[in-house]
Amino acid sequence: MKLYIDLETSAMPLEQLQPIMPEFEPAGNLKDPDKIKASIADKQAAWLDGAALKPTTGRVIAFSMAWGNDEPQFFANNDEKAMLQALDYEIMSLIGQGGNCYGWNIMGFDLPFLCGRCAVHEIPAFKGYTSNFRGRWSWNECFVDPMQIWAGPYNRSDGASLKNVSFALGLGLKDGNGKGFAALLKSDPEAAKRYAIMDCNLLRGVVQKMGI
Repeated sequence: MKLYIDLETSAMPLEQLQPIMPEFEPAGNLKDPDKIKASIADKQAAWLDGAALKPTTGRVIAFSMAWGNDEPQFFANNDEKAMLQALDYEIMSLIGQGGNCYGWNIMGFDLPFLCGRCAVHEIPAFKGYTSNFRGRWSWNECFVDPMQIWAGPYNRSDGASLKNVSFALGLGLKDGNGKGFAALLKSDPEAAKRYAIMDCNLLRGVVQKMGI
C-alpha cells in the first residue's frame, strides 16, 4: 500500500508575525528616502518568503494526496487544524497497515513542517510518525523520500528538484512553483488545485520510474 503526499504552505498573517519579525535596516549606502523604504520592503518580503518554509512562522494551506493508483485528492481549507487532522488520519492508517508514504523531500521539509504545525494544534504527530531506539529518534520506516534516494548517499540534492527529475524521466515539465501557490489559491482556486494535483501525479510517476 502506497500513499503519496505533498504540502502547500504560506507565511502566517502579517499581524501574527509582527512580534517576531526582525527590524530591517536599509542598505548602508542609501540616502534617498524612497530607496531606503524600498530596501526595507525588499528585505521584509524576502523574510516573509522564508517564513512560509518554517513551522514557527508558516502554516499549511493545502495538501494533495493519492492512495496507490487512485486519482489525487486536493484539500484546501482555512481551518488548518481540520486539514491536519484529516491528513494525520490517513498517515496513521497507512502506518497501521504497514504501507509506505512518499513525498519529495519529505524528510527535509514535509515531515518537520507537518509535525511542527500539528504540535501547535495539539495533534501528536511527532509521537506517531517517529521511532525511538535507545534515546535516538528517527522517522518511522514507512516514510520514503525519493529525493534523498535520487541524490545519493552524500545527499547531493542540487538540481534534484521534482521539476528537474520528472522532466529528466520524461514525465513532463512541472508548471509553476510552490512559492506562488498562496497567491494562486486566492486568485484562482481551480488553477491551484490543478497545480497541486499535478505535483502529486509527478511524484507518483517519479517513484514508479525509480522502481521504489
